[in-house]
Amino acid sequence: MKGVNKEVYKEPMTSQEATAYIKAIGYPVLILLLSMFSISVFSGFGTRLIAPLTAAMWGVGVIGALVLKSMRKEILKETLAFIGIYQTTLLGWREAIKLVSNVSTEQIMASYNQVISLNQSSALPGYLQTALWATTILVPAGFLGREATRIYRFTKKTDKNTALNQVRGIRP
Repeated sequence: MKGVNKEVYKEPMTSQEATAYIKAIGYPVLILLLSMFSISVFSGFGTRLIAPLTAAMWGVGVIGALVLKSMRKEILKETLAFIGIYQTTLLGWREAIKLVSNVSTEQIMASYNQVISLNQSSALPGYLQTALWATTILVPAGFLGREATRIYRFTKKTDKNTALNQVRGIRP
């Protein structure tokens, strides 16, 4: 038995398999890098508020994927999409605030061809900052609530037959 050479025939990886591996590894890494960039751009606001809420979203997504095995792919895709959209939206609000903060009342009046009060231009960045705060808190709160409800319903309200029918795709 020592001298026996076993030959193993192995097929090369197809381009579809390679793409699937790249997506499976690259997409979560890209979302993680986007989150890290967003947190660092917002500095104190990012480390005190955005980072914990993003971590909570990651955590609830992982817990949901572990508890709800039949919906694992769906939950992971939704978690990554939510976090990606959340971070991109925050960066978009930041850029909008930067753009609007340099605009004067005269420029706004000239672009809209309408009379605007002098203090209106200073209110615009305030509105955008309020939208930033609302987005920062409400998007993760909605996601966390939705996932917690999904986990609660599945673990507390289902019996074995309902769970098996859900896996099979049969409606009750």
